Amino acid sequence: MCKIYNISDNPFARFSAEEEEDLRSIFLKPRYYDALKSNARQGNSRILVGQRGLGKSATIHMLFEDLKANGTLPLLITRYEEIPLSDNKGYFLYKIVQSLTKSLAEHLYKNRKDAKLLSKEQRGRLSYLVEMFYDDEIAEDYLKQAQIIKTKKRNNWFRRLFNKNLNLINGVVNGAIKITSSVVRQSMGLPENNDTATNTAIFGEIPINEINSLSMKEVVDKGNDKIISILRLLVDIALSLKYESIVVLFDKIDEFAAINADVNKVAEFTLQILTDTDLLYTNKLSIVFSLWSEVKRTLNGRGVRFDKFQDIDISWRDEELEHIIDKRLLFYSINKKAPVTLKSLIPFENDRKGSVAI
Repeated sequence: MCKIYNISDNPFARFSAEEEEDLRSIFLKPRYYDALKSNARQGNSRILVGQRGLGKSATIHMLFEDLKANGTLPLLITRYEEIPLSDNKGYFLYKIVQSLTKSLAEHLYKNRKDAKLLSKEQRGRLSYLVEMFYDDEIAEDYLKQAQIIKTKKRNNWFRRLFNKNLNLINGVVNGAIKITSSVVRQSMGLPENNDTATNTAIFGEIPINEINSLSMKEVVDKGNDKIISILRLLVDIALSLKYESIVVLFDKIDEFAAINADVNKVAEFTLQILTDTDLLYTNKLSIVFSLWSEVKRTLNGRGVRFDKFQDIDISWRDEELEHIIDKRLLFYSINKKAPVTLKSLIPFENDRKGSVAI
């Protein structure tokens, strides 16, 4: 085997978008990408369909970063362990609401002053929902942000925030203060909200010291209409915080262990959420799913309206595939002025076409 001397590392040793050192540097924007981003921002739901390994996850991850930089609040959902394989619409809705609650909490403890943009009722209800959907992930994310604030306190903005919350941030970072939902709410400038009156429209009079003990199933059992009401309430809060829209990105459903790469199980798993017209027509919210091509054919036969939930087929021309490989080789080339290319490795065009064909 011939050794390539102008390469710093194996360009093809990583097998997922999450493993890439710098995804943007090696990502080639697909032909449909700008239209997908525009449609998602405008509230139009889409499904990315394609064979395994064609870049669906890379596209989802880049879309997440690009939407975040353009006034949109993107939510990336990749974990499905607690969702049943069928009859699961409420569980998907729960995951969306939980992710949106977490993102709004993250926004407010990075930008505490923005709490002033919310009405008293919105602050009270968000406080209530932070309690309801609080979990270890929110605690871990809050600790990470507290560590960032402490590290960057020399910056004027961070210094003001650090000085104002000195004891709280120090206590969290040093482990002296346990990260509870109450601590998270305090850091966001949200009220403790022991008053149930503002929450009766959703779940009735459930005190805040009881709402945090509700399991996912107990929330789901209260009805999809209740969860949709919470979702719309949270969307309104996001709009008040100056976001133009919310985009929910579902990825890696086909890698969920309980599905075990079974096309029929993927179809059954996603069927209810893909036929939920109430969700699809939620104002200022769109859904983007990433699924195998084979799953689309099965869902077509199960009544999924792809005219409502339009699909985008991921495919690449030979010249695009060569460009993808060259971009990756450039990233790993030691000499960027004379990078390794596919042509330098495989001089004959017909051989190159054979090497990139899928």
